[in-house]
Parts: sequence; structure tokens; C-alpha cells
Amino acid sequence: MIVGDSEIRIGSTADPIDRRRARAIAQQLEAAWPELRIAIVPVTTQADLDFADTHPNARHEESLLRELERALREKRIDLAVHSLDKLPVEESPDLVIGAVPRRLEARDALISKDGSSLADLPGDPRIGAAGLCRQAQVLFARPDAHPIPLQGTVQTKLKRLDTDELDAIVLALCDLQALGLANRATQVLDYDTILPAPGQGAIGLQCRAGDEESLRLVSVLHHPESWATVTAERAFLRELGAGCDPPVAAYAEIRGLNLRLSALIAPAAGSRPIRVSMRGLFYDPPSIGEALAEKALALGAGKFLAG
Repeated sequence: MIVGDSEIRIGSTADPIDRRRARAIAQQLEAAWPELRIAIVPVTTQADLDFADTHPNARHEESLLRELERALREKRIDLAVHSLDKLPVEESPDLVIGAVPRRLEARDALISKDGSSLADLPGDPRIGAAGLCRQAQVLFARPDAHPIPLQGTVQTKLKRLDTDELDAIVLALCDLQALGLANRATQVLDYDTILPAPGQGAIGLQCRAGDEESLRLVSVLHHPESWATVTAERAFLRELGAGCDPPVAAYAEIRGLNLRLSALIAPAAGSRPIRVSMRGLFYDPPSIGEALAEKALALGAGKFLAG
């Protein structure tokens, strides 16, 4: 029930995917609370002005995140919409994830110049991929490949495929879908080929810890199963103590009463990664993530993370 002139202000950066996801959450809130007044508030950083949409990198993404959190603390907005594969696993005590909506597509997609699948690309293919773990998995799937680091927006990465000497690129499928570009995907890569980053495809709705009204409003969008899978993945990452851009992938799924968490830690490119998995009851996802991290560390994952 909406009381009085209830309003919720959703912060959005200039990133095209961020804008679209903020609008999607606004539409879902509007459907759940027809009398709620909703405003999308632009949150601009100096990084937006410096990088525009050309070559944002991890430092740029961190700047955007900090500005959204600053806007929450200063009460310029009531809600920040985050991709949970970008949000640090150590949360601030004054900010909380109030809801995790139903998870989007978590798999990666290959976009090749000539329409070939990963297996059918010509010999010694040049494959663009962002992140150490994704690059290592590409090389493990195609030992003759030359992984090329990618930065920038989805549009910038697609432009590099069209203009640079690349045979293919690998992107998160959910990002292509958010921009209406899923038709560009040549092949959807299964989890046995490339395991996604922890939290990929999941959205976290962040509010101030004491803002009971905003927390109540967003709670109707919460999807417990999606929360459980992402919580297990993020607990795994947190227990590993991995730093910036860790060579770590993880994906959890619920089957019946069980949650199965699969994870991978990639060593130097081209070497065999450490793969681990574990099952447990879905109602205790943090314990599953922490236990699996201990298993990975016992197998020597720490030396790859330290490197």
C-alpha cells in the first residue's frame, strides 16, 4: 500500500546498459505500485566526461559505482541499480542490497566476424575478451587462440570486431540483450566452455540501510532463488580474498532443494584452470560458497590469486 506522496528516485549513470536497466526497474516498480511516483535521476561523474563511451575500464566502472553510492548517502537518490558482477563483495554497512530481481541470462556469447562457432574459427584466431578469467578460458577452449584484451562499452567492442583485425569477441549475453543486440550473437557459450563471472546477469537494488520505505517498495521485486545463487557465488569470491579483476568464475543453480555451485580459478593463460564444485541445501548459500572457496584454496588457488 502506498502511503501519501510516496516517491522513489532511481540513480542512473550515462552508461547505456545502466540507463536501460534503471528504466526496466522503474517499469517493474510502476506495475507493482501504480500510485508510486518514480523519477530517474542522472548521476554524472568526471569519468563520464573524460571517457565518454569510448574506453571505460575497471577504474572507470569503480568511479561510476562510487558516485552512485555517494548519491545514495547524500539522499539525492533512493535506489541504485547495480550489475552484481561489478559490485564489490564487501558491502558498506550504511548501504544494503534491498532486493535481487529475477536473474537475467548469465552465459557469455561469441560474436564472430564470419559467423563461425568457437570450434570452427580459422586457425590461430584473434579473440577479444575482457577480463583475465574470460581470456584464460578462451585460450583453454582454443589453445591456438590469441586472446586480445577488450575495454569499452558493448558498442565500442562490437566496433573493434568490425574494424580491427579480430576474428571474434566474447561478451556477456545479458549486455547484448539489454541493448537489443542479441541477434549479433553467433554462439551462446555453455557453462562447460566459459563459466561466467560471479554475479553475471544478476541485478542488485541498493538502498540506504535505514530507508525502510524504499526497502519496502523494492522488496516486491525480490526473487529468492536468484538471491541464493548470487549469494553463493559472491561468498565464494569473498572467501578467496581475490582482488581487482580476479581470474575467478562462478555460477550456481538450484535444483529441487539443492544448490550446486561450480567455480573456476584461472592460472597463467593457457594452463589448466582449477575447477571445483559443491552441492548443498539452497537455504544456506553463504556456507556453500565459503566451503567451496576453502576447497579451491586447498588445491592451490591462492598462488594464482596472489599472482
